[in-house]
Amino acid sequence: MRGLQMADDFGASTVGDLDLDFLKPSPHYAAWSKAADKAKAAAAATKPGAMQLDLEEALTRPVAGEGQQMPQPRGRRKGHYNLSAHMVWIGDRTRQLLGGRAESFRGVLNPIVRQVDELCFERGELKELCAILNPDKVEGRLVLITRYGAEKEDMLTRQYDTYCDPRLNYAQSIEASLVIANALGAR
Repeated sequence: MRGLQMADDFGASTVGDLDLDFLKPSPHYAAWSKAADKAKAAAAATKPGAMQLDLEEALTRPVAGEGQQMPQPRGRRKGHYNLSAHMVWIGDRTRQLLGGRAESFRGVLNPIVRQVDELCFERGELKELCAILNPDKVEGRLVLITRYGAEKEDMLTRQYDTYCDPRLNYAQSIEASLVIANALGAR
């Protein structure tokens, strides 16, 4: 939503024109609707990944192309977008080839992030998942993030554009927070 809202040719009022009828059954819809009318415009919040599939499916909406009801921001194609996230994420726990996320995300035009580990290669599933999620090999459609170190990234770079996830793992982040706490306490 943020990308749509901030596009030069996409007015703030258009965000209010999104079809949100699916929210009407909610007991909170009336209160939310009044508050939304008063707010007129607000920055949209997005999260980095799609964690709850039922919510992601409910927030997947068609975005019209140029000359239709909603203007088409530059670089956007007419089609369905998951409006809850700028990039939808498929991690280790949600990577099943025949699972709901792969099926749901193949139908949206958002970029898709796939966490990659050694098991993807051992089971031979990465190539198949890439074929499902990006059959037309659209550049930027599928982002592969490695988490097993730069020394093994060479197995990917021959076939894919890759990015190494620099985030710390749990044990490292606990250790880092203790080092920082000790340094601050010594002052």
